[in-house]
Amino acid sequence: KQKRPLTPSEWDALLTAAQAVPDMFAAIVVEWATGVRRSELLALKWEDVDLTTGQLIISKSIKICNAEHGGVTVGATKTQASMRLLQLVPEAVTVLKTHKKEQAAAQLAAGETWTKTGFVFVTATGAMWDPRQWSKVFKTIATAAGIDIGVHTLRHDMSSRLASQNIPIKEAQYQLGHTTVTMLLDTYAHRMQGDHTKVTEAIRQ
Repeated sequence: KQKRPLTPSEWDALLTAAQAVPDMFAAIVVEWATGVRRSELLALKWEDVDLTTGQLIISKSIKICNAEHGGVTVGATKTQASMRLLQLVPEAVTVLKTHKKEQAAAQLAAGETWTKTGFVFVTATGAMWDPRQWSKVFKTIATAAGIDIGVHTLRHDMSSRLASQNIPIKEAQYQLGHTTVTMLLDTYAHRMQGDHTKVTEAIRQ
């Protein structure tokens, strides 16, 4: 699997392929816009999203429990640092507004067979996603797009994009919900090296 960030054409291919699967397109757009963990993405509820301000609260995480029986539950985020308020780009807000309308229509059409959970991203019956099943569907979409990646690649892609745009490492740490900057050191290594050069040049003056 590739470790590098996705190219714009690969993102286009991935999003185009995702449109063939209900619910997945909006989820991948939000992942592109935030870089949240898969467990955080699938734990999002509509009450966590403000479509007026474009902000969303990351405060919950879907966890796999009693794995041999395929159980999942919703709990707190991975760490205290994982709880954060994120700002969505306008494109993602527009997609979510459309997604909310489509979800309401799907619920109406499903009638009593729909499971009311309040989650932003749900299965065809309104139920909470099992993260493992969601990853399988994502893999199918990625394969259709001609890209050999897993879900975590999208999170790495976000850290790479932040680094390439010279976003300070502490701000990237907050965006991604890391407890420390350690997880970002490899991605930001070239920037840190460059900063050190500037420091030594300043000292010599």
